[in-house]
Amino acid sequence: FMSYSKDPYLRTFLDSIQTDLQRTLLAKGFNVTGPFENFDTMTFPNKKDAVLALMPEFVLVIDEKYTDTYRNESGSYFKMKGNIVMNGFIKFTVVEPISEQKIWIKKINTPEQTEGIEVDLMYSNLQKGELNQMNANKDNRQAALVNMLNRIYPEAKGKFWNYLNTEEIEMMR
Repeated sequence: FMSYSKDPYLRTFLDSIQTDLQRTLLAKGFNVTGPFENFDTMTFPNKKDAVLALMPEFVLVIDEKYTDTYRNESGSYFKMKGNIVMNGFIKFTVVEPISEQKIWIKKINTPEQTEGIEVDLMYSNLQKGELNQMNANKDNRQAALVNMLNRIYPEAKGKFWNYLNTEEIEMMR
């Protein structure tokens, strides 16, 4: 199984989401400071000047499900066929910055995404990760991940726009 937590495409996706969230807030007329990693990195003057703090959270669960698998005894050759399934949600929490009291929480599910995946890898040197060039050597797991992220992205942007209502947030002040 592949580890997606350090995937550069996932990192780019999350960075882009953060940038678009800031653009959305600015376009809706909010004054924006940050982003901050967490409340501990905010200085007291930052907290005092901010009326509210928005804490977005994006959670993705990525699961590989294989219907066919084969692995030779040495582990130098393996074939797998199946699906990669992605579920997740976006959670917006509005907090009063000094007390860190939660004022408003919205959780929005992202639609489940599924892509077919196929892995056929043969290594000539497993320790060094060198592939045997006599084999087709295909692995579309990362491409499948990118396709799913590209489908989720416009929907996430749209949800930011719809749920971050200026009038509703003004009322919380």
